[in-house]
Amino acid sequence: ISARDHGAATIVVEENFDIGGHAMLSGGRVQLGGGNALQKKFGIDDSPDKVFEDWTTFKRGDARYNDRDLVRTFADECVPTFQFLLENGVTFIEEPIVTPDAATVPRVFVTHEWHIPSEVIAPRRNRNGSGLVRRLAESARAKGARILLKHEMTKIVRDGGIGSQGLGRVLGIVARADGKDIAIEARKGVVIATGGHTGNVNFRRMFDPRLTEEYQQAGLPYSLQGADG
Repeated sequence: ISARDHGAATIVVEENFDIGGHAMLSGGRVQLGGGNALQKKFGIDDSPDKVFEDWTTFKRGDARYNDRDLVRTFADECVPTFQFLLENGVTFIEEPIVTPDAATVPRVFVTHEWHIPSEVIAPRRNRNGSGLVRRLAESARAKGARILLKHEMTKIVRDGGIGSQGLGRVLGIVARADGKDIAIEARKGVVIATGGHTGNVNFRRMFDPRLTEEYQQAGLPYSLQGADG
């Protein structure tokens, strides 16, 4: 959506049969404080500086080791990001949630679940994250973005300008769909959304050897996190 807003032609290549990944199955909790529109409506006093202070305070274990520069960026972008969601059709249940973390004021609001049950893609309801991704996809398509489903990226194509190490400029990708290879040229850039790695036993065990095959990945079978990206 942001790429389209800035004038770039945009194609989303998605290997699954539908959009959304883990977000489609999530509870739809969005923590974007800093004084957003709904916080103001409920009289919640917040600011980017308060967000920064909460998430860098030495008093809490979930805050004291955070990267200061990253938290500063997050704090400053909370309100613009929340506004971006509103402008692109996302709606929220107007009830602030208090979370058991470093936040000292309520900053979490929950998106409305998607209104078409057959498009929630879950064994049961209360998948409010569906209302986040469906609304954003709706906006993206309305703005001219193309979303190619069941297309798996298999290769990044580079030019041969820098030796034989495959470090040349990225020219595009190759995707596999219906048993055929499809080449997509990228004139401005390629963004790789890896989708995570927790479904790949060998990959996740590089970080913690205890995470062997008996542990199941949340979101299966809908949302695969195979580490291929």
